Amino acid sequence: MLAQQQQILTRLYVDQHGQQTINRWIGTVRAASASASAMAERPPSMKELAEKFIQLGATLQTDDHDHITSLDCTNVILSEDAVKFLSQFKYLRSLTLSSTGITDKDLAQIKTLTLLRILILGRNQFKGPGLLNLKGMKNLEKLSLSDTGLTDAAIPQLEAINHLKKISVLNLKGTALTT
Repeated sequence: MLAQQQQILTRLYVDQHGQQTINRWIGTVRAASASASAMAERPPSMKELAEKFIQLGATLQTDDHDHITSLDCTNVILSEDAVKFLSQFKYLRSLTLSSTGITDKDLAQIKTLTLLRILILGRNQFKGPGLLNLKGMKNLEKLSLSDTGLTDAAIPQLEAINHLKKISVLNLKGTALTT
């Protein structure tokens, strides 16, 4: 029955618009559908990601090889999708996520950024468990957790970050840590 209705509609449209027009429409719809499917299946390129973050209000810097080495998202509220894409910036040396709304669970998305030297997470609300995702970031030289609401309950997670003693700047201002 559906095939019969489709044939009737096709005849009506062909009679009204001509076969060439119908074929052009079909080609356009198929191309758009294939393009959308391809976009959904493949991860965005670094250029597309950079453009997306710039549109959100972030700033970035690149090195001589066009690798993005610095990403500053200060005051950019990051959606869950945007946070997921942070892990794609493999060459980052500096990442600023101040006032972005990220949480403990979001820190899992950046744990693969092992080249990071500077990580600024201030003015977000963390309890502490997500800090364990920083364990692999052995190149960190500067870590800011200022104004995050961390309490002494986060001390075990901070202690688990073995290389924390090597960090030259650790900003805990505005937290509720007492030790």
